[in-house]
Amino acid sequence: MRHIKMMMVSLGLLLLLGGEGQCAFWTDFTNWGGPNLLSLLQGHLNGRVTAKEISGNPISGLVYQDLTITGPDGQVVFTANRLGIRLSLASLLTFHLDLGAVVLDNPKFFLVKEKSGQWNVSRLLKPEAPPAPPAQPPGLLGKITAYFLREINLANLQVDDGEIVITDR
Repeated sequence: MRHIKMMMVSLGLLLLLGGEGQCAFWTDFTNWGGPNLLSLLQGHLNGRVTAKEISGNPISGLVYQDLTITGPDGQVVFTANRLGIRLSLASLLTFHLDLGAVVLDNPKFFLVKEKSGQWNVSRLLKPEAPPAPPAQPPGLLGKITAYFLREINLANLQVDDGEIVITDR
């Protein structure tokens, strides 16, 4: 296992220091991080997830400006002026994902209790479907992503000026 880790670190350094190939790899890598995380979240929600601006990269950290999550009825459930996510780079060497820091600036949760007694967030997540066998075996990137996302550890969460609005109808 130790040899595999050393090979991956060496391969990463070679790619970063590889001259012409570096630009293409780095551009693809930085463009992959932010929008793909939003689309991954979108795939699990009945509502909609939007961000006005996405910056950064998975190595230095991702920043989502004006993040909004709306429910299936189009009503806003969550907003934040800024969501910053930074990975712990040391955790990548141990092959699990630690979020070094998650920073929420001015988050607002809008919880509404409907006349039926259900909360507006109860319909936000899509129901889990039984896993279907894949049509084709996952590629290398799919295997790596599944391995890293087995466990996520949140070590540092910072919330600045948060607000929860609860409405009982």
